[in-house]
Amino acid sequence: MDENLGPPDYPALPRPDLVGITAFTSQANRAYEVAAYFRSLGVPVAMGGIHATMCLDEVSERVDSVVTGEAESVWAKLLEDARQGRLQPRYEGGRADIGNLAPARHDLLPARYAFGAIQTTAGVP
Repeated sequence: MDENLGPPDYPALPRPDLVGITAFTSQANRAYEVAAYFRSLGVPVAMGGIHATMCLDEVSERVDSVVTGEAESVWAKLLEDARQGRLQPRYEGGRADIGNLAPARHDLLPARYAFGAIQTTAGVP
């Protein structure tokens, strides 16, 4: 779900087993609203991205698990832990070598998604 395209009708969606959120600092308040909604339903919430990495204590108060750094190296572990009911409060993804990452799949974005990007680094160095 990408709220840049408009807020989804979350109550109309099937209840998820886990919610993952990424947000810039400018989006943090909305991310916290989404997290609070799903947590009120008993759904665990993990949050990552630049804001979560830079404001770990603040984010930790509002979600069940925080991913700092790059998620690629820890996401499978987080999913397995969530599946087993043992989600950890923090997963440290560290840095990623952009040369080892698959290119972004911009072709998967909807036609009305306006953006322009040149990727020179990944995530949260």
